[in-house]
Amino acid sequence: MKTCWTFILLAIAAGLLASAQGRATMETPVIRGMVDKVTFSTRFSDFAAGSEYRIGVGGAKATLNGLEMELSSEDSGVLSHPTVSFTQGYTSSWWSVDEVRAEGFLFEKSTLDGKTLTLRVEVPRDAAESAGRIFVFVAKKYSPTTWYLEDGAALTSEYW
Repeated sequence: MKTCWTFILLAIAAGLLASAQGRATMETPVIRGMVDKVTFSTRFSDFAAGSEYRIGVGGAKATLNGLEMELSSEDSGVLSHPTVSFTQGYTSSWWSVDEVRAEGFLFEKSTLDGKTLTLRVEVPRDAAESAGRIFVFVAKKYSPTTWYLEDGAALTSEYW
């Protein structure tokens, strides 16, 4: 009977590992609240070869005013990648909001293979407070108009 349970647990673990392969990941953000601003940083990795990704930060009702972002790579230092504004859909099952209005970075196919990226963000405290929740995430392109979340977090004032 002990062998049977061991086999069942190994089968479940293998299934969980297989389902997680090919998904970009985001580490838990490190958050710091100050009198006039909120800062946080997080790292992204496990990007699938040949896929397109976008990394974003935003709010449910509007983009965050005064948002400053810096993206760096362990091998290249600070990236001079331009930021873009976009609306991230397919967020209701994650955060119970229809969409997130975000600022972030768009990466074409094959540019992130094997890289780990660090995102540093600074938001004026009043913009963070008025947003209620700040969403940080990585999304993968599945069709010309469909970007699904791979990983992300909702940050609220209880964290800062």
